Amino acid sequence: MKVSILDDHTLIVESIRGVLNKMPGISEITLYTNPLLFLKEISVNYHPDLLITDLIMPSMGGLDLIEHCKTLLKDKIKIVVLSSINNAPTVRQALRMGVNGYLAKDATMEELAEAVREIMQGKQYIGKSIQKNFLNSIITEEQVVLHLTPREKEVLELLCSSKTVKEIAHELKLSANTVHSYHKNILRKFKLNRTVDLVSFAIQHGLHNPYHS
Repeated sequence: MKVSILDDHTLIVESIRGVLNKMPGISEITLYTNPLLFLKEISVNYHPDLLITDLIMPSMGGLDLIEHCKTLLKDKIKIVVLSSINNAPTVRQALRMGVNGYLAKDATMEELAEAVREIMQGKQYIGKSIQKNFLNSIITEEQVVLHLTPREKEVLELLCSSKTVKEIAHELKLSANTVHSYHKNILRKFKLNRTVDLVSFAIQHGLHNPYHS
């Protein structure tokens, strides 16, 4: 199995390599600190079986990198995210894009090795420190969304996308007063007072995906 490690911190990629070198079944490990260089190489002649990558890097965001990898190699490459970004919407988006594992950067090297073993066996792995928050977010999303009407869900999504009441009214072909009423009802159901708190709540609990705004 050929593994690539991508992170703009050299100490991290060297540490991960040290762990993977002790694992059976890994024949080659390549290190990268630049996502553009990695994409250039896999587009030409290098096809790793597994990529371990951060999401915060110079020159390209991690989710964009994942999209490019999946476009170039499709299911031929497995991807593990190792990142300090651990909010539910980002984890959810990465999984939807085909990521096979997601760990927090405070995970131990032993857990990373466990994740690699699981993924090599065709399984998916979500880090222990992420699982609880992720599960709680899904439960909260299901509970909250059940209490919103279809129109309230539309208004919430548009509010989170920075639309004004006037713009929402125009887009949904409603009066501004009607949109104000929906807005007020959503705030009441979430027990919130301000739109900024509503948007923050929606993002934190996976009710709005900021990457699709």
